[in-house]
Amino acid sequence: MVFSELRMISASYTNTSRLCFDLMKTENLIDFNVSNSMVSTLSLQGLPAFTAPNFTMDLRGNNISLKFHDMNEYEAVKSKFMERKNTKTTVLANVEPLQCDCQYSWLQKALKDISNLKIQHITCSYTLNSTKFDCGDCVCHRDAKSTIAHCSSGLTRAIPTVEGLSHLHAASNRIESLNVSLFSDKLVCVDISSNQISRLDLGIVIAMFSKKDRHFRLAGNPIICDCKNQALLQYLRLYRHQVDDYEELTCAEGEILLNNFKEDELCNMAQSIPRTSKLTIALSAVSIVADPDLRLYMQTNTYLRWDDPWFWDKLRYALPHKPRN
Repeated sequence: MVFSELRMISASYTNTSRLCFDLMKTENLIDFNVSNSMVSTLSLQGLPAFTAPNFTMDLRGNNISLKFHDMNEYEAVKSKFMERKNTKTTVLANVEPLQCDCQYSWLQKALKDISNLKIQHITCSYTLNSTKFDCGDCVCHRDAKSTIAHCSSGLTRAIPTVEGLSHLHAASNRIESLNVSLFSDKLVCVDISSNQISRLDLGIVIAMFSKKDRHFRLAGNPIICDCKNQALLQYLRLYRHQVDDYEELTCAEGEILLNNFKEDELCNMAQSIPRTSKLTIALSAVSIVADPDLRLYMQTNTYLRWDDPWFWDKLRYALPHKPRN
């Protein structure tokens, strides 16, 4: 049923548990009160974008868990609300404190960039015993388990040196380089998306991916796709499961998606390796002993995955063969 002139809906103190705006055939709604009901989840993509200048939804008194995932959701929500930039949506809610992880950074960015969407009382979860302190031009929180840095000024050029840093949220700043000392064993989440990082040398790249459960967000950086930057490009591909927004990474030169980029187009490094070079693989130590040129090549190139069911067949094929008489 269509209620084109409907302006207000009150469903407070009811058993309402779901918000189904797709079924609502009204665009002039300005007040939707579902306070003190049974609503448990809120999706920003599911919010309406009505034509009324101001729309307010009251969800206070509900135990709300906010669902927000990644860059794709950020882009979808931003596009939805920017199409109706002359309207404003305000959500009043007691949202459960969110985990201070990389997903939380995308939510922060969405609420910062989408000026016509406001959600009140969203906080990042810290324990009651956490301590807040300044760290450079960032704000840090520390408790018994973690240390979290939020750099949201948009002007940060250098990542602060913070002992025991576990989570770094520094998206949309002016960071151009990284330091090996940043990547301690405690660091598990690094959001440096939308900065000015274009090149990283091999030492930095190795340090970045030295911890298996460390995750990154890197989209929006002007990554240069050339032979000199091959170490970074190769490691991004090899450890793409640790880069949450890998599918969104692009080359600065032509907006080419890294996921579609052919690395063999960068340079012909393989041709510079002497055919007489000998390669020794010590399986027990998983190490490589070779001449300097070959060692560099092997450090920046990946042929096989150890968990490939055809690993041994492929390895046997890749090893040098004696010429047939």
